[in-house]
Amino acid sequence: MNPNEAAPSEASVVDPIGIVPMTAAEHLSQLIQCETVSCADPRETNWRAFEALHDCLRACFPLVHQTLRRETIASHALLYHWQAAPSEQSSGAVVLLAHQDVVAAPDAGNWTYPPFSGTIAEDCVWGRGALDMKSQLIAIFEAIEAMIKDGFSPRRDVYIALGKDEEATTHTSAIDIAATLRERGVAIDLLLDEGMNCFLPASLFGASGTMACIHVCEKGYGTLTIESEGADGHASMPDGSTSLGRLAMAAARVERKPLPARLASPVTDTIDALLPHMSRGTRFLYRHRRLFAPLLLRRLARNRQTNAWTRSTAALTTAQASPQSNVLPAQSSMQFSLRCAPWDTLRMLVYRVRFRIRNADIRIRVDALPATPIAPTDGPAYRAVIAAVCGCFPDTIPVPSLMLGGTDAAHFCEDCANVYRFSPFRSYARYGHTIHAVDERVAIEDLAEAAQFFAALLQHAGAVTR
Repeated sequence: MNPNEAAPSEASVVDPIGIVPMTAAEHLSQLIQCETVSCADPRETNWRAFEALHDCLRACFPLVHQTLRRETIASHALLYHWQAAPSEQSSGAVVLLAHQDVVAAPDAGNWTYPPFSGTIAEDCVWGRGALDMKSQLIAIFEAIEAMIKDGFSPRRDVYIALGKDEEATTHTSAIDIAATLRERGVAIDLLLDEGMNCFLPASLFGASGTMACIHVCEKGYGTLTIESEGADGHASMPDGSTSLGRLAMAAARVERKPLPARLASPVTDTIDALLPHMSRGTRFLYRHRRLFAPLLLRRLARNRQTNAWTRSTAALTTAQASPQSNVLPAQSSMQFSLRCAPWDTLRMLVYRVRFRIRNADIRIRVDALPATPIAPTDGPAYRAVIAAVCGCFPDTIPVPSLMLGGTDAAHFCEDCANVYRFSPFRSYARYGHTIHAVDERVAIEDLAEAAQFFAALLQHAGAVTR
């Protein structure tokens, strides 16, 4: 049975919860005012801001804190447990992830409203973390607070895991949370974390409508560093190409020839879900994609989103060389942000980069995590997510998708096969470009809709009942 076809009939069986959008907006505003910026060096992080956020959660959601057990993991990460009665437990746990931390806002003077003011204006809540991802954190808590008030009880254990450093490192506190649950023998049936660009036009694949992208895996990510050495000295007496110059030429060769594209799962799963919404001609091309792959890949390469869906990428982001312009650099390095598609391996990507550089004097180092396994789309966990999406966003087409960014969910894949990523905010379509940028914001109406989604998810997953 196709889960996309089964979900609409299931989506009508949930009980709605009462959410006041402005109350949710005020709660999000308070959390944004806690400047929980995480740093690569944890000694530079203002942990008092995290403690202030913990106090805000306790004040805003009293029923959650009276009913659920809360504990601190790895100093400032939080783990909440909504425990089912032993007689009610039907299967494994449901885990909802979110992270407390945000990136910095060094360009505060360019914002319409100060980035940590949590200003409520123009039908939006503004500030760093409004979309990434204090809004999701708030929506989860709004849902469970309302469900407790309405008399819902858990039929299986529900956990809320709030990391503290997702934005700062690949070795996050989620590793500690996963280890804690593993040590306690917690079996996880369904885990949901943040998504990225979850509402996109289906026209990206030549179909009509709007896609609701449920990410079933994520690319591997990390840093690929190229390094070179050369003669130092005064810049008035260069001896041919400098170490930085050699790296620049190598980087240009990498950028000129992107890594090869491919139509493979989960991108092909996205396409299959969209086939009924395509015109006859487009449907013919995608149904016979093995024959028309070169044509389709050229089309998909024209858009940044679909181009990244079909290939691994290496984007040049930083460089280090001489401390000043009149000194020749003895050592230089450049870093690429590496995103490894699930059909590639890190070893193969390094080989391809080395082939493009064609310079034995340039060293290559990689510090990266591989792509995650692809979660199944034919089981009850995925159908629960689909049903919640169809019930809350009936005008969208739910599709399995590839997550381009990295999440804390990657650290739970060895403990749970059903790991998905989805952010139930239509604001991503309008304001997604503000994430990690100026004027980040989320529409107030989205907060209530997102809380309804999480309530529906828990009900469809059989986690709660009246």
